[in-house]
Amino acid sequence: MIKPLGIEIKKRTENEIVFDMIGYDVSFANAIRRILLAEVPTMAIEKVELYNNTTVMHDEFLGHRLGLIPIKVDPNFFDFLYAEDEQETEKNTVRFGLYVTNPLTSKENMMIYSRELKWKPIGDQKTTFELEPIKPVDDDILIAKLAPSQKIEADLVVRKGTGKDHAKYSPVSGCFYRHLTTFHLNSEYTLDLNEIEKLKTCFPKGHFRFMGDIIPETGEQVLEPIIVVNDRLDNSSDLTFESCPSLKKKIIINTSDDILTFTVESIGIIESSELVLRGIDLLRTKCNRFQKIVSKYKKM
Repeated sequence: MIKPLGIEIKKRTENEIVFDMIGYDVSFANAIRRILLAEVPTMAIEKVELYNNTTVMHDEFLGHRLGLIPIKVDPNFFDFLYAEDEQETEKNTVRFGLYVTNPLTSKENMMIYSRELKWKPIGDQKTTFELEPIKPVDDDILIAKLAPSQKIEADLVVRKGTGKDHAKYSPVSGCFYRHLTTFHLNSEYTLDLNEIEKLKTCFPKGHFRFMGDIIPETGEQVLEPIIVVNDRLDNSSDLTFESCPSLKKKIIINTSDDILTFTVESIGIIESSELVLRGIDLLRTKCNRFQKIVSKYKKM
């Protein structure tokens, strides 16, 4: 018997999406996870042309820090550059400049942040990205600290790549799934006042409302001793009943075999929900390619 399949989105923001996969096998979820980690392409700083670096930071360390700065641009506008001797064009390369100096007359150190990276458009890039200029995802990523008279002069070359090439190309900061864990109060028992007070400290926040709490949606006070407002547990290992062992039999914890809750946290280059769709598209492409190969041999 085929189980019914379903998707339920539980949380969705620009940089995070949480959804339940109902009836799907773990292998399918893991395939999506691996693709999101290693095969959805992004743009990242691949090469640093360093002309002058008088800071205390070694050239290699500075280049490594620059390479890990995420660049906000849709990789679908660009092609992969497969060979180093291939010509740079507006379709395969983005360039930034970093030219900063702390004057000799300065009496303080100068903090250099990612906002100092200046985009240098190639070809028609300025027109293409007029509404959303290419820049780092965040402006306040610390790159280096310059003492008086110190300087950095460098050009940065941004290329398209995937997490299989280097972790800096991975579009996610967190990508994981787990079996859904929920809880409910055992109706065979009643919580006494001492146990209710213990729940405020031994149970993760946000799952209960207690008498006297204000309900945000209505502005009214809770009149019951305790009510459950969120029965989903992010991590059951966070629970500790050592201070009140009697709660163990009064709170029932269940782990579902058929529901996986999937979390994707984007680093900000591509919106979280769009990342999932691109990952599924890549998986579909892989399956179609495999099907064609198998069909070819079947006809022989």
